[in-house]
Amino acid sequence: NGARCRSDGVWTALARDYVKAPLERGERGSNDLISIVVMRDTATVVMKYEPTTLVLYNKLVQMREWKTIRPGGPGNYVPAIEAAEQLLTSNTHAGCSLSLLFFSDGRPSDSGGDFKGKMGALASKFGRRLSIACVGMADYGEDFSVLNDMVTEAQSFGSQASFGKPSLEVDSLSNIISSLATSLTTSKTEMTELRTGTSKMVRMDVTREKQNTPDHVGEWKIYVDSDLNQFVRRIWTWRHKRGLDFVEVFDPRCVRCYKKVGMTSNLTGIVCHACESFCLCHDCNANRHVLEKHRMRVGHRQSKCDTLLAKRRMGKLIRKELPSFSIAMKENIFGEGAERIVRKVRYLNNFGQYVGP
Repeated sequence: NGARCRSDGVWTALARDYVKAPLERGERGSNDLISIVVMRDTATVVMKYEPTTLVLYNKLVQMREWKTIRPGGPGNYVPAIEAAEQLLTSNTHAGCSLSLLFFSDGRPSDSGGDFKGKMGALASKFGRRLSIACVGMADYGEDFSVLNDMVTEAQSFGSQASFGKPSLEVDSLSNIISSLATSLTTSKTEMTELRTGTSKMVRMDVTREKQNTPDHVGEWKIYVDSDLNQFVRRIWTWRHKRGLDFVEVFDPRCVRCYKKVGMTSNLTGIVCHACESFCLCHDCNANRHVLEKHRMRVGHRQSKCDTLLAKRRMGKLIRKELPSFSIAMKENIFGEGAERIVRKVRYLNNFGQYVGP
């Protein structure tokens, strides 16, 4: 098939299947940038942010010559992963899909390094934006358990990751590289708004939680009613009825001081008898203008009371008893989709103890 050795096969497959073929299909262009890190005792960046063009294709073909890059020496994983992280992190556009191809011909030379942890940290930072393919370029007897562990760790943080062990032929390797190119195209499609053609943004200021992490592991942020600077303003819940998505839950606290009143009027405060969605404690109700403004219509505009009543009738506001309005929210995100991120949340009682599961 024309490849004289393993390195020759890698450069040929990259040039043909990761650059030329996607260009011919119109899936890549000059806005898609590629960097290459050579892994030895240290990591050397031999290409940095090269546009995907036929010029890059020719450069990769030239890499086949040993006078350009001669294979050999140790292969230390840690500096290579760190160099890849720096290159990926420098892309600050949250709408870009990212991919990482990691080639190795055996176990890492820097044995004892935290390869699994570093790959997990990388995946935790980028999540579903990042597609990873680890490729073992050696005979079937070679041990690639480290690469497999790196792939499993990346998958547990939401990245698309795979391990491939091709036969020593360009065509076999081409299937793996073509698969990663397809995954990148799929990721780009998912992150594109179909109506406008613009890129969807993926949050870069959050870290992902590893799957099956116990609740007691990790940091929780507390929001309690007694803290005037950090408290829960309102709570929404999921509802499938009437084609709705999220609906607001009735807040039984005073609208001014957030003191708990209850579901109905009592010795603590009053609940508006018209909309049954507006609470005032007796101290705040001492100023009668508050309730009057709530029910006041200005011209043809509805009063706040009318608006709340309409929301209740449409099912957009529901009266539901909640354990409390004090919560604990986990710092790392629990799940991620095309449009939403999810964090674990637990209710707290007046003593700061968890309520419910």
